[in-house]
Formats: sequence, C-alpha cells, structure tokens
Amino acid sequence: MEGQLPLGAPAISLNQAEQDIAVRHLDQLSHLSFEEEAPAPSDPEDALPHGLFGSSSPYNDLVQWSKDNAAQIKEAVKNRAFGGPNGSKIQWTNAFLCFMEAATVYLRDSEKLKEARDAYNEGKFEDAFRLYSESTKQIEEIAALWGMKFHLLCDLVNAGWIRNGPYCGAFYSEDPDAPFMGVVFKGTNIRSIKDIIADIDIFTVQSGDVLYNTTVSRGVFKGMFDVFKQGQAYDLIRKGLNDLIPNIPNKKKIPVVTHVAGHSLGGSYSNMCFTQFTVPRVLPPLGVLGDLYTFGCPRIGYKDFAEAMKDHLGEQTGSAWRIANAKDPVTQVPPVYSTGSPFNHVDVGYRLNGSNQPELLPTEIGTLTHGLEGIPSFTPHYATTYHANLQKVL
Repeated sequence: MEGQLPLGAPAISLNQAEQDIAVRHLDQLSHLSFEEEAPAPSDPEDALPHGLFGSSSPYNDLVQWSKDNAAQIKEAVKNRAFGGPNGSKIQWTNAFLCFMEAATVYLRDSEKLKEARDAYNEGKFEDAFRLYSESTKQIEEIAALWGMKFHLLCDLVNAGWIRNGPYCGAFYSEDPDAPFMGVVFKGTNIRSIKDIIADIDIFTVQSGDVLYNTTVSRGVFKGMFDVFKQGQAYDLIRKGLNDLIPNIPNKKKIPVVTHVAGHSLGGSYSNMCFTQFTVPRVLPPLGVLGDLYTFGCPRIGYKDFAEAMKDHLGEQTGSAWRIANAKDPVTQVPPVYSTGSPFNHVDVGYRLNGSNQPELLPTEIGTLTHGLEGIPSFTPHYATTYHANLQKVL
C-alpha cells in the first residue's frame, strides 16, 4: 500500500525522543493560525455546561477513579492493555484503562500550549519547552497514578488551531517488564463548530493511498491526513512512535504492544489511525498492533471502510472494540435524522446499558442505517456516564 513515508532513524534516548517530538509539534503549531472558540454560555440552563467530560472537576474525578480502581488498572498494565490476538474475548479491565486514557486527555491546558507556541515563534525556546511541558502537567499526574507516562504527539488540524480541539498523545508504561504504548485521541470540543461538523459530517472522500482506498468521513479524514507545511498529523504520530517505542523501559526488548483509544470525535480519529496501523510495517520495528477501544464514537465510513478494518485484523493484531452507552446520540450519527444511510459502524460493538451485562451489538456492516429519533440528551455521551457504566461491568 502506498502513501507511507519511510521512518528514519529513531532517537537514541527517551530524553532525546521527547525533545524531538516537542520540536516537531511546536513547529506544527507555529504554522497554524489561531482561532478563538465560542465563549461558554452564561445561561445556567445550558445543556452542556461542562463540555463532554460531564463534570466541573474532571481532574479530581480522574484522581478518585484512579484510586478507586487501582487494582483493575494494575492488572491492565500487567496485561499491557492487550487481550490477545484478534478473536479473543474482550477484557473489561483493559477497556477501563483505555477509557481512563481517553478521558484524561481532556485535561490538556490549551492556554499553556498557546503560550508555548507563541514563545516558540518568538525564538524563546526555553520558555516554549517549559510551557509545553506545563500544558500536560495534570495528565502526567494522573498517568503517574497508573505507573505510566504521557507525551503529546500532534494536533489534528489543517489550517487553523483552536483551544481544546482534537489532538493525539501517547501513554506508555514505566514497567520494564510490561512495555506497551497507548495512542490516544482527545474528543469533541462542544464549543467548536469544526468538531461538531466532523462528528456529524455526511460528506465523504475516497481515501486513496491510505485506509485501503475506502469511503470515509471528510472531516475526520482531513484532520488526520491533510497535508500542511509540516506534513500530515498522521506522519507526526508515526514519527513520535518511532522515537518512543525503542526507548521506553523494556528490560527484555520484547515487542511493544501499541493500542489505540478515544472518546467521541477522539474515537473517530482512533478508528482511522488503527485501521492504517493494520498496514504491514507501518509501526516501528519493535511495535506490534494491540487493541482498539472507542467510546461514544460516531460512524465514520461506509461498508468498505468497516470491512477493510475487519479484513485486516488477524493473529498479528489485537481486536477492535466499540463501546457505546445506551441512548448515546453521538453513536447514532451520521446520518443525523435521515434513514437509509450507507454509513456503517465498525465491528465489534458492545452496548453498556447500566447493568453488569454488556450487550453484544449486531453488526451494521452491509446494512442501511438511520440517525436520531427525536431530540437527543447528551448525558449518555458524557465521560462520567461511561465511567459509571464501566464500573458495573468490572
């Protein structure tokens, strides 16, 4: 499959890897225009006062969730968040850790990152790297509770950058006996019209040299694969993994299992990234493809995309898991309100219904789908609601 840039020599140390990734990311941001997001409504009756995390104190929530589920997280880390080759049963402890990653990336301090970009543009590199590090301080603190580290990789943009927009980062284990990597995408900014359009976009593109030339959502595809002055966001992700994977703690130099996860729009990007990772030799030599976990993900392609992902999983890859809360409106689009749509969800799906028995969902592949039925409530889409339902299945 064409469309793959060759990977160069990796960084020679973890410290060098982190520096190289930061420079590439700041260079990406330095070439983008900055767009202000819509101000948060002052109306106390606003339906989404805390965005899609669903809480006014996400950091405190994540600290508490980490402490309450320390044993389950420890087990998932020991398992390297990997349930076995494609066809293995879903492991809910692994799903929970991947959910925690997907929820924790909401904590990035976008104002600090903007200041880092501005300092970089002014040639104040010491300030730029300090502010860059400070932008993920809370994420690092949560990851440390799990015995893991975190590093930014890139933003998912084309021409303009917006606060709290989608981006990609990497979590990795500090246990030298259990090396693994999580490629995680941040979800929808409800104040960003670009993010909302990407979630519900019914317009498609043919993916060409990537994603097995399938029919996919235009908005998500552009964020991942559009070429800007520093290349594609996808290329920055691959380069970041190429630097990190050979340098994370790994006593026996065993393969580094690399999973992908995301909530909401982050799940859309996760689907595309994971599917492209099934292409042989996309990951660095020591990297092997683990599982995909999406939470509250919209449909992002037609039958050919869903089939391509399914057909390229096997003994050398993990499994793809799509987790959906009952009545989560985002998982019902696109289409928005129409019927007879060729958009299909990927397999394998589970519905969380508030009990301790998740429901295995029938495949949509090859069917015509429909959108919302009535005015939606976003409560089932909140990260807090996913947490509550996952607690019941652990």
